[in-house]
Amino acid sequence: MAQERNIILQKALDKLSKMATEVFDCGNRIVIYQKREDVIQLQQEIRQLEIRPDDVIYCGFPRSGSHWFFEVANMVLHRSTRFEHGLFIERHLDTVRLDIIRDTFPTLPSPRVLASHRWFQFLPKQAFEKKPRLVYVLRNPKDAWVSYFKFLKSYKSEDWYFSGSWEEFFELQR
Repeated sequence: MAQERNIILQKALDKLSKMATEVFDCGNRIVIYQKREDVIQLQQEIRQLEIRPDDVIYCGFPRSGSHWFFEVANMVLHRSTRFEHGLFIERHLDTVRLDIIRDTFPTLPSPRVLASHRWFQFLPKQAFEKKPRLVYVLRNPKDAWVSYFKFLKSYKSEDWYFSGSWEEFFELQR
């Protein structure tokens, strides 16, 4: 049984190595869509990000309802039912560009809703000093894993497409 698991895991790691991903200091694997130096700089900028006491920062495993929560929280806090296309990506700490962190985030009106898939210890340092609202979005792990697997399988880009089986994907999550 253990030998079979090791074979499946090795196959999965081989397939994962072909994807444009790398593990960075935020504790999770990040899809590379920027130069490596920019991603490392982005990690540092996020840790130094100026946080306000009325910010809402939430995290959760991918495919756990992050986008849904972001839209609902943003609408409630801004007393609006207007959906703003693209806003989620612009406020997601894991996908935002370096220039947006530096130039746009400081000018956003309060209260800000910021999204992340990072572990708490890799959020901005001030998140624990200024005491903004921290929310962890949780979904049944079985549902989240199946959704994430299907999401990665749906990519048409060779850099992001996961070509492995469910068994291989599952072994990578352990």
